[in-house]
Amino acid sequence: MRSYAIADALASWGIRFAFATGYGAEAIAPAYRDVPRCQKPFKVEDLVEALSTR
Repeated sequence: MRSYAIADALASWGIRFAFATGYGAEAIAPAYRDVPRCQKPFKVEDLVEALSTR
């Protein structure tokens, strides 16, 4: 299931987020390609880094 509606809501509220996916970057819609992405499986440290770079 795609989570773009949730991503839009988070962005509108100024909340940092990252996509967690088992798919490659090409699976993310072009409008969201600048959002950090953690490739599954990932470590907590990877998520922290993704959120701190945005």
